Amino acid sequence: MPEAPPSRLPLRFALRFVLAFALLALPWPHWHALWQSALLKVASITLVRTSGQREVTAEILQPPVHAADFRFTLMNRDLMNRDGSGPVRTLDLNVAQTELRPMAFLLALIFATPLPWKMRLGVFAIGALVLQAAILGIFSFCLWRESMELLLAPDSASVKATTTAVRDGLVLYAGFVLPVIIWLVLCVRGWPSLATPPELEKSPA
Repeated sequence: MPEAPPSRLPLRFALRFVLAFALLALPWPHWHALWQSALLKVASITLVRTSGQREVTAEILQPPVHAADFRFTLMNRDLMNRDGSGPVRTLDLNVAQTELRPMAFLLALIFATPLPWKMRLGVFAIGALVLQAAILGIFSFCLWRESMELLLAPDSASVKATTTAVRDGLVLYAGFVLPVIIWLVLCVRGWPSLATPPELEKSPA
């Protein structure tokens, strides 16, 4: 079969991306539960704190609460009563929105990029680690913002206003922006990209 002319390569990229993202984002059996369990394990290692003044716990919400199916709970031990009651702050998340879709978006972008297959696998492995670290960083920032309400961080009006605006922006846009930035950085060598001849996609013998 004749090779597709360069003018059609962007269309092929778009079709590959849409197909890959659609397949990855579908609600496959047990897929969502696996992501929840994986996030719980990662969060338990990186964000959960059970000693000291600041305590952070994580749990899967079953059933979901207002579309949220994962929750961080934050408390200041110095403000808690002897019976365990006292003020707490929660960070409720939807795992599909905050974890699964951004990762699927990144994988679909890399899959659609005309690079050798071995390179794509390496790029995705690195990109997935970077994206996961960035997502955990966003969770940590949101928890820090909530800690202001429990006297665990500076809570001046200006700091609250600024951090609230940053938090809202991250929650709204990071799931789209971060995968695109990571993809551009890691695939920059192939960025003539959409005009790259199809033979470059073949792995060397």
